[in-house]
Amino acid sequence: MRLYYFTSAQFAISNMALQRIKVSRIDEVNDPYELIGVNRRDPNIDYSFVRMRELVAENNGLICFTKHWSNPLLWGHYGDKHKGIALGFDVKSEHLGKVDYLSNPMEISFNTSENKPELNERDMKKLIFSKYEGWQYEEEYRVYAKLNHDALEGGMYFHEFDEQISLREVIIGPLCPIRPETIQKLLGSYQGEVKIIQSELSKEQYKVIAKVD
Repeated sequence: MRLYYFTSAQFAISNMALQRIKVSRIDEVNDPYELIGVNRRDPNIDYSFVRMRELVAENNGLICFTKHWSNPLLWGHYGDKHKGIALGFDVKSEHLGKVDYLSNPMEISFNTSENKPELNERDMKKLIFSKYEGWQYEEEYRVYAKLNHDALEGGMYFHEFDEQISLREVIIGPLCPIRPETIQKLLGSYQGEVKIIQSELSKEQYKVIAKVD
């Protein structure tokens, strides 16, 4: 599936040069409800889910993608105010999932005899691939990735480009100063065909489009 990852021009250049993509820490993403999107009025449920998120975040992270690159909101929020770059990947990971957007937190019961929430496999999958409906403009897909603590670099984790996450497109933001020729030189040694697109703001719609020469 072709999916897109927005970042600043600086980090995009680094990603392409080192052929890797950043893995976000679960406890550092911009959604404070990550992995705790349940009704936590019951103190037992609240404690259980906050603790569970802490445990999951110790060794797991997220790589967040979007389905389309034309939404100007995405460029404004994640593409360095239109000065960044969107990287298009063919993603084949078995850990890939589409995010479902909900109007209310999930309802979960607490099993007092076992002292734990009643959370089956279906509920768990829904939890890790759901967000509040206000985020739905992101059209998010995500990959859960193990954190390699031995390869920690400057406090950040990365996933190498491979057959599961392979670079196929580079979309240069409408206000990005980097030229396509620079990207082409950078990708000179990259294995596989990568399409470079210079984008611009549409004059007819609220949309970012491929620039017409």
